[in-house]
Amino acid sequence: MVADTCLVFNRQCWSFDLLDRVKTRPEIEPFLWDPENLAWPLPSGKKPDLIFFDPPYFKKMAAHYMKGSISDFTKPQYLNFFKHLFRLMRDHSKPSTLMAFLNADFRDFQGIPAVDENPDNAILMFTYVKLLETCGWKITHLTDCPLSTQRFTGNMVNRMHEKRILGIVRRTLIIGKPDVLHRG
Repeated sequence: MVADTCLVFNRQCWSFDLLDRVKTRPEIEPFLWDPENLAWPLPSGKKPDLIFFDPPYFKKMAAHYMKGSISDFTKPQYLNFFKHLFRLMRDHSKPSTLMAFLNADFRDFQGIPAVDENPDNAILMFTYVKLLETCGWKITHLTDCPLSTQRFTGNMVNRMHEKRILGIVRRTLIIGKPDVLHRG
């Protein structure tokens, strides 16, 4: 959607996505982050006005991503990847750069009653906010991005009621800018 919006508004953008997702989109370049050797995908000296990042939401849709994506990571590996990525983004930003990070709480919500969820398995939006702040970002906005309730069929809702499962009908957009007072 970001690339489409930029095209409509005649704005320049560099868009990247996994190779298997860009075959029909020549304006989006294939790119896979190498967690062992994170490198900035833009040419040296090119600092963006906006970074919009909509990554895989941990294991939520792992079957839909190619092998080697961050969906394959353990929770510590996944969070460590973001720690390094957020620093890399900060290091390649202007003081006026805005960063928008779209994600959702990850919990044991798939087929598990809410009272039986293990909070140790969760990655909540608070986790990303703390990581961003630790990596030199000042959070300016948290915006709920509702999902259509039509994604839940009647049968799904009935099973959720029976099993006492909480459904997620939102994602959150975290917006931040480089914290000029950040030391580290």
